[in-house]
Amino acid sequence: MSKTVFMFTIAVLIAGIANAQRTIDRPLKVKIINTPKNFDITLTLDSTIDPKRVWFQYYDGKNNILLPDTLTGKRVVVIRREFYSEMASFTVNYLDSAKHGYRFEFLISDKPASFTVKHIPNEEHLLSYTNLKNAIPTEDSVVNKSWAHRVAFMKKYSDPKENAEADLFLKQNTEFYKSDSLKKVFAGFMKHFQQLDMDWMKTYRNDYFSFWYFNNRVADVSGFDGDKAHLQQQLDFYRNTFPTKFTNSVEGKWMIKKFEDRIHGIPIKTGDDAPIFTLKTIDGKKINLNQFKGKYVLLDFWATWCAPCMAEMPFIKDIRKKYPPEKLAIIGISDDINSKAMKEVIKKEHMTWFHYQDEDKTMRELYQVSAIPMLFLIDKTGKLLYKSDLEHSDADRLPQVLSTLN
Repeated sequence: MSKTVFMFTIAVLIAGIANAQRTIDRPLKVKIINTPKNFDITLTLDSTIDPKRVWFQYYDGKNNILLPDTLTGKRVVVIRREFYSEMASFTVNYLDSAKHGYRFEFLISDKPASFTVKHIPNEEHLLSYTNLKNAIPTEDSVVNKSWAHRVAFMKKYSDPKENAEADLFLKQNTEFYKSDSLKKVFAGFMKHFQQLDMDWMKTYRNDYFSFWYFNNRVADVSGFDGDKAHLQQQLDFYRNTFPTKFTNSVEGKWMIKKFEDRIHGIPIKTGDDAPIFTLKTIDGKKINLNQFKGKYVLLDFWATWCAPCMAEMPFIKDIRKKYPPEKLAIIGISDDINSKAMKEVIKKEHMTWFHYQDEDKTMRELYQVSAIPMLFLIDKTGKLLYKSDLEHSDADRLPQVLSTLN
């Protein structure tokens, strides 16, 4: 069962582990806080790893944040960031020379953490580690007893036949997310495994790891198949299962807000009034959507680390050439963390339009952006004229709309 669930975890995230120095003899029961703290982590990359194929991400109690700017080629990397829960989760991702993805995740606090990462090929596609200090591996049954409890529960209550069917589906449909019918099949499997996890969590509701696991592995706030009844079921479970010390924390309140926005929020669609915003661009200019009345506005949600975003950039630059600023304003909404790297790319690529660094995800939340790249075209009166559908190419669809501009 554990292999099947791990495969599903990887699928959802896309849309014998090594020697440790400490053990945990009981579930994780920690104090939840409502003010931000900082983690400090030092990673050493073993000689079995190519530093240029590594990237990191972390969950700060609100969002999962990718740190692609850590692809520096260094073997020792020090990362300091802010987080809003008692324990942040930090993930090391690695793509080996055969283009097989490996990963491992750790829970860390405000105590300085460190470990060495190794790459040893294995069926589970998990990285190995040594020299662990002040970090708890999330998927190590020896070190993390909370994970061991989950593994034992799944082994006892899961159906081997259903596990085999799920494994076969993923092997035969590696790009299921490109087909609506296959996405529905996947959603069915996913809901089944989510329910098993929630059954396990009922027994370990006071365990912080259980709470963290729901937020990061079970919560389907993106509404994968648009089933709001399923989202409501998850939200009800969340509120009724975990103690208030968890659900009333910043972490808990943020998750509840995400659920409620998805369940009760009205999706932004073409023809609607575009949400009003005021931004301060990276060069210090203050801009407001209302100031562009009388001209068209193109919002480009992107990031330097997003390969599809950068692949689409020549198309955006071509739009800039065809439609002058007095007719069409372009505003890039960057998901980057590293402002220096972002500005370097903007300069190098001659991206001559407004740019805003959306560090706190305010614009992503306002425009309900679940994936990038994402384009929004706003007309002269402030109404939404075009929105990427994440299924068809903007380069194929948007020019047809732009050709009608007057």
